[in-house]
Amino acid sequence: MYKIKLNVVYYFLSFIPLYFLFTLDNTNNLGNIVNKLIAIMTFLINIRLLYLEFLKIGNKMKSKKVSYQEFFLYIFYFLAVIDFIFGVFFKDLNIIKTGFYLYLFGTVFVNQGIIYYDDKVLILGFLIINRENISNVEMKNKKVLIKYKNGIERKINFPTKLSAQYFFDFLMSLSQLL
Repeated sequence: MYKIKLNVVYYFLSFIPLYFLFTLDNTNNLGNIVNKLIAIMTFLINIRLLYLEFLKIGNKMKSKKVSYQEFFLYIFYFLAVIDFIFGVFFKDLNIIKTGFYLYLFGTVFVNQGIIYYDDKVLILGFLIINRENISNVEMKNKKVLIKYKNGIERKINFPTKLSAQYFFDFLMSLSQLL
């Protein structure tokens, strides 16, 4: 429960650099437009992650870490927080930008290994998988193939064979699934 609360605090604190990113630099060259788009993407990701954390607090969903990269990639979260603190303290936009890049890198890869699930839905990163009517699950190389009873097949590609194996093992461990 403390880890969930720490995640919620972290996601809320990540909104502070967004304010500084939009107010410190008002020029409209291409680099600043890209940085503001990254800030908007970070804002939307934070809203989504806060929603998932609040679902966990309300006991509507469970979560399980099924990846092997947790320690390595949480280092990027730590470095992003340090960059955010230094960037806000020194009012240096470049440090805040570096923090955003580290945060986005960590968020994308850390959340690939966290599965949020309940009786009907699995959420893996940005994928939403319907658990109802699954008839079979297969793994081929770096792909997990989910077959539904109505004939629809869903293929999920993973960056490594090991991460695909972790996800496949998790699906097979859900006794209600098959």
